[in-house]
Amino acid sequence: MTNKPSAKAIAKLNATTLFPEIRKEIIANPSLFAIRGFFIFNVTKKNRPMTEWYLLFQGFDAPAIVSQKKPEIPKAKRDEDPIPVAILQIEDSDLLNFMSGGLTGPRGIVSGKIKIAGAVELAEQLEQIFKKAKGPEKTLAYLDNKRTEKEAARARLFCPSELSSSPTSTSHKPIPATQSKVHDLARRYSAMAKQPNGTLGVPIDVGAKSGSFGWSEGAQVSGLLNRYNVRTTTTTIATGTTPIEQFDTTNKMTSSDESKEQKISEETVRKHFDENKEDMDVEKEIETNLQVSMSSRMQEFDLVDIPLSNSNTNVDLSKVEEEEEEEEEEGETVEQS
Repeated sequence: MTNKPSAKAIAKLNATTLFPEIRKEIIANPSLFAIRGFFIFNVTKKNRPMTEWYLLFQGFDAPAIVSQKKPEIPKAKRDEDPIPVAILQIEDSDLLNFMSGGLTGPRGIVSGKIKIAGAVELAEQLEQIFKKAKGPEKTLAYLDNKRTEKEAARARLFCPSELSSSPTSTSHKPIPATQSKVHDLARRYSAMAKQPNGTLGVPIDVGAKSGSFGWSEGAQVSGLLNRYNVRTTTTTIATGTTPIEQFDTTNKMTSSDESKEQKISEETVRKHFDENKEDMDVEKEIETNLQVSMSSRMQEFDLVDIPLSNSNTNVDLSKVEEEEEEEEEEGETVEQS
């Protein structure tokens, strides 16, 4: 069993789309051929080797090569140095930041997101090439296209009947599955109104057409429509009257349901209050008795019994006792006389 990635997995890589776009810009601008260097990109995904891309720049002598096949490096002339080689290992997700200029070579080396071997000084020159080859614009366009494809796929999943056959169609935005179901019920609800036995609240005959439904399903549709604020107007034929009267049955049902719920809630609150009234009276009586007992205790409390040592005033207790004894003696002498 081999660990070689499948062709489908390689096709989903960011590198599979970005490198061909960069190649178009490089070939269209011969001024980008100025540098001399051979770059080998080892693209990984979760530290697993996925694919390799080769960029060969030979100066103005020959056009640049951007390919997944390793090109042949020409032999250097006598008066020239050999073409320097730089090997870069980078994650496929980080390749977006590198080509857009958000992740520079030195920053990638320090953070460990880019591993460079060989001619490290070529990394800065490669960044300038990507910038002149509209790398940031190509990256943003690629991300927008990828996001559009995801939205279109999600829209086809939730609402396939309203989309065109094109896989990249963006005329309809994806909607949640629950809301899509409500819209389908709303369409059935409006179509039902055109049938003679399709009025809400009218029993359906045995021979009624398929797809028509009565009060129970109509009430469910009404609740769902009110939940998502979907307004619908139904057309009904009043018995014995002409012409056709149009009115909003959904709103009438909603108002009546709200009034019933309000009455039920008021009765529940009143019943609960009546049941707990006796308990509330008992609690109030207990609180009142506690307050009365506390106030009487405070009145009966003799403040003279508080020791003066607890006060902040400097009073000599011996002098106070002598004065009290003198007052008692004077009172006794007055009684004897």
